[in-house]
Amino acid sequence: MTTATTPTGRHVVVVRVPMRDDDLLLPLRDLQNLFIRYLRKQPPEGDYTILIMRQDGVPEVHCSFAEGRDAERLAASIHGEPATPGETEASRHFVEIDDEILLEIARIAGPPSFKRAKPEPSETGGPMRSVGAMRRR
Repeated sequence: MTTATTPTGRHVVVVRVPMRDDDLLLPLRDLQNLFIRYLRKQPPEGDYTILIMRQDGVPEVHCSFAEGRDAERLAASIHGEPATPGETEASRHFVEIDDEILLEIARIAGPPSFKRAKPEPSETGGPMRSVGAMRRR
């Protein structure tokens, strides 16, 4: 039994982030979060995923979209060029970003937010006791 290839593959934008000798290890989670914030500023119409991968030791951000126009819009905004799609991809764009493009992405994405849930004040109106201060009776 053979399976036919269908045109339902994802549309991928590959962003290569070159490492220089003077770079410390770029926190890859921070890079992924940067692209999440960037895409939230210009939300895609369809589903998407963002993965960090290493190709030949160089970090790459793989943004995969259900809608081709979402991939094209991201690629255009970061100067990506069409590339040969992989076997399971409907389309592919590639860009090797430099510091100037990375700084522009960071400017648009904005700073990370560190929102954390605030504890409810105690019923007495005083400060809440910490968990460590609670004792079993």
